Amino acid sequence: MSSAFRNFCITFAVCLILFSLVGWKLIYPALEDVFGLSESEVSKPDDNSGNNSENNSIDVIDPVDDGETFTAVIVGKDKDGLAASIIYVRINEKTKRFSFSYIPNNIMIGNSVGADVPLVYLLPQLGGNDILKKVSALTGMRVDYYAVIGADELNVVVEKMNEPYINVTRAIRYPNPEFAHEYEGLPVAEIPEEYFTVIPAGRNIIDDELITNIMNYNPKSDGSEYHVLIKELYEEVFEQFFTNSGTKNNNSALHGIINAFIQSGSTNITPEVIERNMHLFFTYDVYTLREVIYPVSSQTSFVIADWSKAIPKFKEVS
Repeated sequence: MSSAFRNFCITFAVCLILFSLVGWKLIYPALEDVFGLSESEVSKPDDNSGNNSENNSIDVIDPVDDGETFTAVIVGKDKDGLAASIIYVRINEKTKRFSFSYIPNNIMIGNSVGADVPLVYLLPQLGGNDILKKVSALTGMRVDYYAVIGADELNVVVEKMNEPYINVTRAIRYPNPEFAHEYEGLPVAEIPEEYFTVIPAGRNIIDDELITNIMNYNPKSDGSEYHVLIKELYEEVFEQFFTNSGTKNNNSALHGIINAFIQSGSTNITPEVIERNMHLFFTYDVYTLREVIYPVSSQTSFVIADWSKAIPKFKEVS
């Protein structure tokens, strides 16, 4: 073997080793930054817990059902499938506390690749277990159960209630999208009155027609108010449902609702869970009622969760 060829082989081998080390030290971390990958995540592909927080490691895969506490999140969707409402609820028999929070849906939180995404867009993309992880991270509390509901499921709930209502601050009038084919291309001022939907100001009884009218309220004209109204709709139903006088035949109502949710695949709550915790559910106006106003810091139209203030608040009222 000539000395020139031998020198070439040695140089080639050394280069391979050097390029391998450079690739491992520089390129792999770059991929990790872009795709959110790490060795631990490769071995644990289900670890999708959101922003960096000591609470993100809370294990919520196997619910704790001891008949003494019930902790859940209810995600209310608009007609486009976005998370218009996020309701956290915890009922604790030991402390005799019924605590809840209407978590802002414009909070930014990390997705599976490390990018911050508002909850309004993120939660509809997640499975139930990942929703539990995100809400557990936001609250610092173990959240065992979830229900993701839309207009159909909300109708089922409302049918079990004693005339639930919502107060609308001002009258709402908009072209009904169900008749869009009749007025397509016309200026709003020329659309015949019969094609408009009107939600009067003041107290409105919540029924299937009102739910449809609120869901159809055009988000393109005023996205903020649209989501606020749907958010208020879910919150009013939640508060009125859990008062003793708000629901007809409490036990059968809950079982009927959960069976409807199960059929739609939108909950991990089972009839057995309902039965074991029935004594907890209608304590809204019996136990000490504690609401947590979720602390945030502003950032344009979206907000950042104030973890240092939020987590102690949730622990305090649990």
